[in-house]
Amino acid sequence: MSPAETIYIYGIIDGRFLSLLLGILILLIFRIIIGRFLSGLVGRGVIHPNIRGIVLRIIDWVILIVIVVAILSTFAEAVTLSLPILLAVAILLLLNWRTIREFTSYLELNILRHIYTGYYEISLPTGKTIKGKIAETTPTSSVIEDIHGSRYYVTNTLLLESVFREVAPGVTIRLYVEDPAKPAVEFIEDIIDKLLAINHPIFRFDVKKTSVEGIINNKWRIILQFIASSPIIRPTDIASLLSAIRAQLRDYKIDLEIC
Repeated sequence: MSPAETIYIYGIIDGRFLSLLLGILILLIFRIIIGRFLSGLVGRGVIHPNIRGIVLRIIDWVILIVIVVAILSTFAEAVTLSLPILLAVAILLLLNWRTIREFTSYLELNILRHIYTGYYEISLPTGKTIKGKIAETTPTSSVIEDIHGSRYYVTNTLLLESVFREVAPGVTIRLYVEDPAKPAVEFIEDIIDKLLAINHPIFRFDVKKTSVEGIINNKWRIILQFIASSPIIRPTDIASLLSAIRAQLRDYKIDLEIC
């Protein structure tokens, strides 16, 4: 090889090497700018901190693959690179498959904005049913809060595959009344009138959902439904409701049971 050819080859290598360094520098600057931009969004409460972490993780992986490919392409042929690149991409997807799947489900859930404003009976694919509202959603999981304030953590993928049925928050009570010495229609109407007269700060008696199950052991069994004005019901709220029912029905011998 002549001295001229040697100088020409080294010049090409030096040019590629400088281009490679410049490209890596641009990628690092881009990474810093995106990181600061996302941190600003987190500070203003626009996005969840977990979103910043996932986005930056994806960007880091992409930058790493680009840098490795760029370095190899500087010193190897394109055909030689194809297999390592495909292998690297496959490994990346396998390592982050669950994160990618949950993040994708998170994005889909955010499109369904109506599910965050109501109270639902949520039937999970596992067979479990939860009555409550979606209190929080992160890129990896969601929180369902029931009327008693209990919190259930569910993966976004599982929640996305669930069935939602909108219901009103409330409590169902089974009322046992000893058979009084008066016609059934008369005393049931009297009970309904007394329950409608209850002035509770949280609950309202829903007469339309009242059902009579019949007489068992000389006791009438009646299902009562009370609608709550708040999506969260504390034990003290239920206790005060039961006290109000007993006070209104003090003329009868009753027992109460929360369904």
